[in-house]
Amino acid sequence: MPRGERPLDDGDSPLLVFAADLRRLRTNAGQPSYRELSRRAHFSASTSRLASGGRDSDVIVWDVGTHALWAALRGHSQPITHLAWRPDGTAVVSAGADAMTVWPLDVEKALDVLG
Repeated sequence: MPRGERPLDDGDSPLLVFAADLRRLRTNAGQPSYRELSRRAHFSASTSRLASGGRDSDVIVWDVGTHALWAALRGHSQPITHLAWRPDGTAVVSAGADAMTVWPLDVEKALDVLG
């Protein structure tokens, strides 16, 4: 059985904010171990977004700067086991037992289609 987490100190330093965000992400992902969470999440330095996936078969993209949901990508029928970003941040790739999917994330193109 994993040991319990210690409470975070009060404060608003960048490290404490990061630790609190990481705990929220872990809670939203169903409380996987931190090692498992690192396998299910991938950060894009070029866009400051974090993609996560897991047992619910959805890929969730978070905006790290605003802590807000940026996109929910649905289409897998099995849990997601691997995630990776294109180096330029224009797509995220997800894989599970059912498929490997490339999700284009071109915001300007999406807005043109909706417009």
